[in-house]
Amino acid sequence: MKSIALPYIGEINLEKLDECYSTQATIPNSVELNIFLWDKTIDLESLEKIKTVLENISKYDSLNKAYLLQEFMTGINTKEYLEFHLSQIPVLGECFIEEKVNEAEPIFHVFSKLYLYKIWFSVYANKEIEIVFDYSVGVDVTQYKLAIKRKLSGAFSSITMES
Repeated sequence: MKSIALPYIGEINLEKLDECYSTQATIPNSVELNIFLWDKTIDLESLEKIKTVLENISKYDSLNKAYLLQEFMTGINTKEYLEFHLSQIPVLGECFIEEKVNEAEPIFHVFSKLYLYKIWFSVYANKEIEIVFDYSVGVDVTQYKLAIKRKLSGAFSSITMES
């Protein structure tokens, strides 16, 4: 029987695949992990690569945060997301800001609130596997997220603001 043990997910039997594998993990905050096998097919080599990603979530989180900062400085999606939430602070309430914010750079305070809350792998037969890392300033205060999409190889695909 071909199977592989994935961190947080557990044992996956390649001879009896499910369409979805899902769990909550604490890395260091609570993160939802999902593997979607849309065609109920995947090979051992791809699962080994997924295992490597799961074993290195902290590394990917650091790389993604650096990418978010770079995209904030030069792009539009991260800046738009942060500016929207900065404008919403009166609506979000004081619980969103626990300490005094430097009036010159309040947007960086909002940036500091971004955290990883969901990772999902999208697997289709004969397509490169995509990994989506979802970031939020607070799932309890907003429906919007920043989604960083990567190929399983680690290469960045895109960053989008989604709801």
